[in-house]
Amino acid sequence: FLTSAVLLPTWQCQHISYNLTRDYTVKYDFPTFRAPSAIQNMVIYEPSNVIFVAVQNKVYTLNSELKILSTLITGPWGNPECEICGLCPGKGPVDFQNTDNQVLVTDPVEPWLYSCGSSQHGICFQHKIETQGDVVLLGETSCLYSPEQNKPTECPDCVASPLGTRVVVVDQASASYFYIASTINATIADTYSPKSVSIRRPKSTLNGFDKSFHSLTVLPEYQDTYPIHYVYSFKYQKFVYFLTVQREDPTSNSYHTRVVRLSTEEIEVRRYRELNLDCRIQSKRKRSLSTMPKDVIFNVLQAAHATNPGAKLAQAIGASETELVLFGAFAESQQDSKVPQRYSGVCAFPLHMINKAIETGMTKCCSMDVHDKMLRGLKFYQDMEYCPHNMNLSGPVVDVSCKNKPTFIAMNGFKLDLLQGRMSDVLLTSIFVTAIGGLTVAHLGTSEGRVLQVSYSYSSLPYTMNIPQMFMLEVFRVNQTGPGCLHFLTCLSCLKAERFMQCGWCGDSCTRQGECKKQWNQESCPPFHPRNAPLHGSTKLTLCGRGFQSHPYFSGTAGSPSNKYLVTSKQCVTACSIHHQQLPNITSIHPAYGPMAGGTEIFIRGENLFVGGTRKVMINNLDCPVDSEKRYEKQCFLLASLYKNRIERRWDIRYKETSYKSCNHNFELY
Repeated sequence: FLTSAVLLPTWQCQHISYNLTRDYTVKYDFPTFRAPSAIQNMVIYEPSNVIFVAVQNKVYTLNSELKILSTLITGPWGNPECEICGLCPGKGPVDFQNTDNQVLVTDPVEPWLYSCGSSQHGICFQHKIETQGDVVLLGETSCLYSPEQNKPTECPDCVASPLGTRVVVVDQASASYFYIASTINATIADTYSPKSVSIRRPKSTLNGFDKSFHSLTVLPEYQDTYPIHYVYSFKYQKFVYFLTVQREDPTSNSYHTRVVRLSTEEIEVRRYRELNLDCRIQSKRKRSLSTMPKDVIFNVLQAAHATNPGAKLAQAIGASETELVLFGAFAESQQDSKVPQRYSGVCAFPLHMINKAIETGMTKCCSMDVHDKMLRGLKFYQDMEYCPHNMNLSGPVVDVSCKNKPTFIAMNGFKLDLLQGRMSDVLLTSIFVTAIGGLTVAHLGTSEGRVLQVSYSYSSLPYTMNIPQMFMLEVFRVNQTGPGCLHFLTCLSCLKAERFMQCGWCGDSCTRQGECKKQWNQESCPPFHPRNAPLHGSTKLTLCGRGFQSHPYFSGTAGSPSNKYLVTSKQCVTACSIHHQQLPNITSIHPAYGPMAGGTEIFIRGENLFVGGTRKVMINNLDCPVDSEKRYEKQCFLLASLYKNRIERRWDIRYKETSYKSCNHNFELY
């Protein structure tokens, strides 16, 4: 009785748990600048590829490697080391007065940097950006202040508030206009008030701002009870936008986020508009009423960035790749407070949708076709009044006076969290978004000093990656492609990384191509088995990985008839560089005889005896189970023979289904 034996056990792919596929403790080296105190402002000047970083009493000029090129002393006011302080006429303070650099912006046309500090009632300086060879520094400085036109009750040169100020500089008709928004209280408003919102133009003599300017200021009765916190500002086309966090109304304790819009086609603030922004996560309904989830509203904005989206996200949110989208990092606040909790979300607001909502709201306020009573709102800026509904668009003369007054538009719609609720124990504090190829990639800073890199494909959950050790006093330069690839520990996780990261498998680690001294690829992953096969064999090739089969898909109601489709094969193409076809060959067999009872230990030598994945040794179609294998040798034991006399034996090694007759040897049974 002869039994058939498979010589080698079936080869198995190694299972690696997901937690072992990434190592977020890997440290990367970044160009770094460590400030001596908290960073108050930072602006990039692209024409000279430099960065201006403001801290208390100083403004640093850094190159692209974050090395200090120059340092400008801005305080304390009264300190002899503050040379620019002496440029301003008038007496300084009796005691030294520290300067918090509340404003740091560049001119949109000229090579100028503007800085405005908290000292001396918030006056500003204009610094000329000069290039001397490869060195960029701040040269001639002008103090934008005239003592004769400023007084405690009216101060056109008082710009920055110690509670916070945002400025956007706009070029119009070869002149620069400052669009300014400041947080104030009653104490600040009583003396040299910077106003809440204003539009000002620097004088051509560079000794202050024009005395005549237009503004809005929170009414005295609300200045201590209704603070407006300005988070972000930018210009797009013919509008300037400010993002705020404030109470829903002066009588409410609940906070929300608004966008302020000012027109650059007027120097007044008549077409001042406010619109609320709603970002939330809307949980899917579950069948069990006891586990019914509630919606989460991320009501307080922490940071924002306006930029162009990638193609995939643009299509998903109803925008185009060429238009600006406002990305906001929001948080859920504590009850009746603007203090954020550790629960964050990111929402995207296309600018054309914001503008459309504002125009729709103004049409409802002004059109004669609308008869509902509507308040203009903004009672903290102006007396309460109802919308007049006096604009007849079909009349011979259209009265547009209704549009020439500040108005708040309440928007009922909302945007869903792009992170799908994944930041349930994270407080986001900063955001920078860029489009790479068709993807939208965001770098999100957290309150713990980390940076998350998130890729929005919108077809699946976002991909996130940690960049460790981001400190509040440091500036890091992180490439848009990420810090590196070494934190991916397996080939599969390496090649599944987004292509913009430029990761590939290099022998036994994940690297970028320029870092690899071995064979580098982005297309395939070892292991597969076997690495070689007989030339004419039918070898079973085992590939290791995930996702070879399509994702399961279900559509319909439970219990309804369904069709089942099975995927039975995949077409594989192998390259000769990684998979070899070889011809096995037997060169010798020892010993040449053995007992008919079997049990003889036989040594078989030859070339390429280990190709393929499943191998058998056969003697006249009788199995000789393999006991051990070496590089050029197989060892098997002959089973009890059915043959009674001495005959010529045919020796084969079989690979899968095909037999290769390698040689004929006499083997004597006795």
